[in-house]
Amino acid sequence: MRHLIEMPIYGVLFMLITDSIWWLLIREHFTKRWSKILFWGVTFSFIIGFIVCIFTFPNISEIKSYNLLSVIIGTLIAWYVPKILYIFIRLIGMPFTLIGEKSTKFVKGTALLLAAILFGSCVYGFTIGRYNYKINEVEVPIENLPRGLQGVKIVHLSDLHLGSISDSYSGIAKLVEDVNKQNADLVLFTGDFVNNVAEEALPFIPTLKEIKARYGVYGVLGNHDYGDYHRWSSKAEKAANLRKLIENEEQAGIKLLLNENVKIPIGHDTLLLAGVENWGKPPFPRYGDLEKALKDRGNLTTVLMSHDPSHWQGQVIFQNVPLTLSGHTHAMQMGIQIGKFKWSPSKYLYPEYDGLYSHNGCYLNVSRGQGYLAMPGRIGLRPSIDVITLINK
Repeated sequence: MRHLIEMPIYGVLFMLITDSIWWLLIREHFTKRWSKILFWGVTFSFIIGFIVCIFTFPNISEIKSYNLLSVIIGTLIAWYVPKILYIFIRLIGMPFTLIGEKSTKFVKGTALLLAAILFGSCVYGFTIGRYNYKINEVEVPIENLPRGLQGVKIVHLSDLHLGSISDSYSGIAKLVEDVNKQNADLVLFTGDFVNNVAEEALPFIPTLKEIKARYGVYGVLGNHDYGDYHRWSSKAEKAANLRKLIENEEQAGIKLLLNENVKIPIGHDTLLLAGVENWGKPPFPRYGDLEKALKDRGNLTTVLMSHDPSHWQGQVIFQNVPLTLSGHTHAMQMGIQIGKFKWSPSKYLYPEYDGLYSHNGCYLNVSRGQGYLAMPGRIGLRPSIDVITLINK
């Protein structure tokens, strides 16, 4: 109950302080009474709406609360983060305003331009941009790759977080359409199908079932799939939820590999596909048993699915697995990519946060995912569909 009191207080203070500083910097443009009323009217509308939403939380279902939380966070980010950027540039540019009027205009113009770009990026990223999937085509060279496995195409998906979206969200249908255009041999999901509860997946099962792959659709569980972040009345209820989630994924056509592997005949050769349960750095759970997942692999070319990329450096690189697929990071749902240059704050938490990495001839591909959590979309870095082709090294 305490957080329901503290959250509105902190939120209101944040909005009042930000808008007060913003007002001091731009008040010269609000000389008429009606414009002043409009400015502060918008501010107090945000405050009232924020308070109403926060106190609505206890009276709605968990699934709807995630949707509401996304709306609140997205609105606050889109409306206030550009303002903070503007304020920051104006403040650090104050020494230049002492030079003369031209310098003052330059600082103000730069601040306004960058704030406007950021605002536009937020609006785009939280609307159609959240399902404007980027197709990343990647070739992975594997030493002594059998002839029959050369050219095998894998579509790597991750982190759908179906509990974050409403039933009317069109991004899942768009995802299925874009995936099927790739004519994949395998479609592999690396976890976080839902946020917490199995029922989050129900509205999307018929659509996801339409995903096609020549040799099947497989997946593993992510940290959110176990229901660890939900208050259950008993361990039995939590276990039942996990069983239901596994059942829902199977109904959606996804075969889960839970610390196990499957041999997939392709031509005259065989690919070993392994899936390990979640293994992450604390506080993330470690349910994974890598030894069990790789049991009896022999000399078969192996592709491993493991949700958390921390597992790669923690255990996997010592097992000589040619290709590991992970997700989990979302690339923090924000970043910049210009040509070969790419940056995201996620890099400070995860050395491998997005894209292809290598170590001693073994590879890790980290998907930035297709869904989102909390922030309702992405800023800068689009959601991706990774299309991986195996080639002989």
